[in-house]
Amino acid sequence: MSEPKATLYSQKWREARERVDAVEPATRPVFLSILDHMERGWRAFRPLQVWVEENSDHARHGRDDYAHLLNFASGLSDVFLLMGQGAAELVPGWAEWAKEADPADVEGWADNLRCDLTVFRLACTAADVPEPFRTLALSVVGVLESGGWTDQLAALLGAVGELVPMGE
Repeated sequence: MSEPKATLYSQKWREARERVDAVEPATRPVFLSILDHMERGWRAFRPLQVWVEENSDHARHGRDDYAHLLNFASGLSDVFLLMGQGAAELVPGWAEWAKEADPADVEGWADNLRCDLTVFRLACTAADVPEPFRTLALSVVGVLESGGWTDQLAALLGAVGELVPMGE
């Protein structure tokens, strides 16, 4: 199964995966955990991204609830992928790491995602959308929101925050 056009597995992500092996052994597990956690989230989110890309014509041209929710889901993807890029930047070993890596950025995007997931869940429950889309959307939200993924991410970001110099 190929990756959707919009994916966590960007060049920046692959570089972070390579850099993590060079991180000091005492702190490596923290950085590895945040990358692994983002990948678990992506495995849950990815089917929704695939659906959005496969139904992009309806999202662009439709005027119904379904089109609006497809566009909303696309925005959720944008936020998730920003979080992934931010998480990749937290891994030491790149030129501007000490100045640019900021867990607070990722935490802010995670807070936005948490709120957006709630709105998405409520909208998908009430909207006139195809049942397979509703089922998929609620499943994704269930893993990320109700399954504790966002709460676990917050804890991991706290641990990473203790290791990132932030702007020194």
